[in-house]
Amino acid sequence: MNATNTYALVLGLVTILLTGSIGVFNYSTDPYLLFGFDKANADQLSRIDQFNHMRVTKPWYMKEVKATAVIVGSSRSARLHPEHTSWVNDRGYNLAAPGMTPQEILSFIQHAHAIEPLSKVMIGLDYEAFIRSTPVVRQGFEPGRMASNKEGLFSISSKLQYINDLADSLFSIQAMSNSLAARTGISPPGRRYFMDGTWETTTHFLTGRSGYVYVAKNVVIAHRTGTLDTRDNLLRLAETLRFCHNNNIDTRIFFTPTHVFFVDLWRRLGDEAIWLDFHRQVAALNEHVAAEKGDIPFPLWGFSHAKGIVNEPIYRKKDTDKAWYDDGVHTRVPLGKIMMDDVWGETAIVGRRLHSENIEVYLEEIFSLSDQYNRENRQFLNNLRKDIGLH
Repeated sequence: MNATNTYALVLGLVTILLTGSIGVFNYSTDPYLLFGFDKANADQLSRIDQFNHMRVTKPWYMKEVKATAVIVGSSRSARLHPEHTSWVNDRGYNLAAPGMTPQEILSFIQHAHAIEPLSKVMIGLDYEAFIRSTPVVRQGFEPGRMASNKEGLFSISSKLQYINDLADSLFSIQAMSNSLAARTGISPPGRRYFMDGTWETTTHFLTGRSGYVYVAKNVVIAHRTGTLDTRDNLLRLAETLRFCHNNNIDTRIFFTPTHVFFVDLWRRLGDEAIWLDFHRQVAALNEHVAAEKGDIPFPLWGFSHAKGIVNEPIYRKKDTDKAWYDDGVHTRVPLGKIMMDDVWGETAIVGRRLHSENIEVYLEEIFSLSDQYNRENRQFLNNLRKDIGLH
């Protein structure tokens, strides 16, 4: 054996040993809990920031959880723990993911139903997610990871995607970095994740006044760089509703509640007409699809008219434990519990069941609260808008 062959052999062996060691290290650390989810807990799940990995992890987790009742939507639905007295005979899981688009909502519901037939679905409608037709799916979403029916779970594309995800979770630089972070604790995530799919903020940077400013700046930037159009996303919502009707899934829909500060912000950005039409069209669409299927419309709920909640003070960081919101769009757990009780219970506490006949009254009440809040907090809000860069 000449020197060149010896060198190649040694290099190959070293590469195999190094790659194998990385794989073993990542597997034993399991930063995404892909291999030990059934024996894990919230402390393990919260070792790294799972925020940008949910389009990989949650489809995997569903195969372990085999949920029969799920909550879907953007991060604005993430504080709703999937538990209620009417869910006691179901395995609940919150499938919300950051910025989840209407197409992803449909895909996640279909995937969950392919794994285990769903009896209940709760869909959070985020205005910001519906006013842009692009992107159709967010970074990290892969069609091969999602099955639209049982056969899809065993398709070639599903198997290839599984192999690719397995390789990424064991041998990628990103996986190695997250394993080191999970082992050392040098990179606290700023969020706490729970085994039922929910998560909450643990840093003051994203709560209180600074949280409002952070979210509002993102809203302003997005509105200045994108085209607003709900048509394609409403068609995707219609497809989702048809799927739930066709499969006899007890489905409840809700508009994610927002602080009136953001209602005013959307109006100042010129969104008033599209914001109003979005709510009207959802109510009409829900009724249209039901009539098409010869069924009754799914219960549709709104919460953004609730006095004392959507017009609460914008608290300082140290006082955010008093708040219903972290940042004006992400509810805290106590409000999430009330929402679950309203949507799935027999008597509403703060929410309102909506349909085409009362949607105008609901919208007028929201604008009235927004106008009143502006009058009573004029100087404070002017200062807040300066921080956002909105003059």
